[in-house]
Amino acid sequence: MAIYDITFHPAWWHKRTGVSFDKKFFLNPDYRIQADMLMRRFLFENFPEIYPSESYMVQPRPLIDSDLLAGEYLQAQLLGCDILFTDDNLPEVQCAHLTDAQIEALSVPDLDHSTVWAMYEKQMKTLISRFGHVESYLDLCGVQNLAFALRGQELFIDYYENPRLAHHLLTVCTQTLIAVADRLRQYTSHISTGVSSILGKTAPQAYLTSNCTVDMISADLYETYLMPYDIQLAEHFGVFAVHHCGMHCERFAPLYRKTPNLVWLEAGAHSDFHAVRSACENSWLNLRYSPQNLLCESIPEIQENVRSQFSSASFEKRNDFTSMSCVGIDVNTPDQNVIAFCRAIQDIPQ
Repeated sequence: MAIYDITFHPAWWHKRTGVSFDKKFFLNPDYRIQADMLMRRFLFENFPEIYPSESYMVQPRPLIDSDLLAGEYLQAQLLGCDILFTDDNLPEVQCAHLTDAQIEALSVPDLDHSTVWAMYEKQMKTLISRFGHVESYLDLCGVQNLAFALRGQELFIDYYENPRLAHHLLTVCTQTLIAVADRLRQYTSHISTGVSSILGKTAPQAYLTSNCTVDMISADLYETYLMPYDIQLAEHFGVFAVHHCGMHCERFAPLYRKTPNLVWLEAGAHSDFHAVRSACENSWLNLRYSPQNLLCESIPEIQENVRSQFSSASFEKRNDFTSMSCVGIDVNTPDQNVIAFCRAIQDIPQ
């Protein structure tokens, strides 16, 4: 059986369980722990084919953020972005649209004197005092993701018209990512399952960077502007993983392959999985299945697409370096489609 994972959209959780994802979910450990147990109990009771063990939902977990969600916000918040919290959505980063002068003045936040960081560090200390450890599911973000949140679409103009300013912004973003991750590692050894929880089953020791926005630029621009910073992350953390949820991971896979210490790559739905596997044959490959497809396809279509996608990404006709996730499952997706998806992967030999 191949390894797989599913993650539901917050609107799904809110409708099915009543859990709210406003500020209290992210800032109140007691509410979050109770919500987490409610969510896991719901999965166990409604999807026994997927979660067959009652132990899955019994014990409270000392978690900060949640591996049942996928969303990034903390690093942008630390650098001054406003965050919109709502009952049925992920925390939404409001673009800061920094001016040239504001970027010139931008620096890595001092976590020891940051009121934002203090809110999260206090939670981790509280959880450790109560449970003896903490499970961090805070998203580690990505270099361009963070730069885009701060600058907006002007970032892409900067690449052509103001490279020096772009590099300053990317440098601050990279150093901020490192500072936050290093601080998290003081509390827990596994820090990278905030955006792709399946990493915990496949490469828990890796540092994962989120390259969600990389599909918006060319491979040449990635190589010139972003690859040097991904290499910095890879060299700093030693074991490296890349989350690329865009539709064209094959355009960047040959460059990702050049990144030192790359052990794991996630390719977005509708990517050419065969081309990605050919470029990164020695790395674990996690395939993203489209939640829109899962919503709209028939069960036979889901079964066939799962099989064909695994086949296209197989490594030397084996699947022991391949897994699959469907993340952000829509609130209107029929339960039988979710079950069919999981069963189809369970039938994949490994």
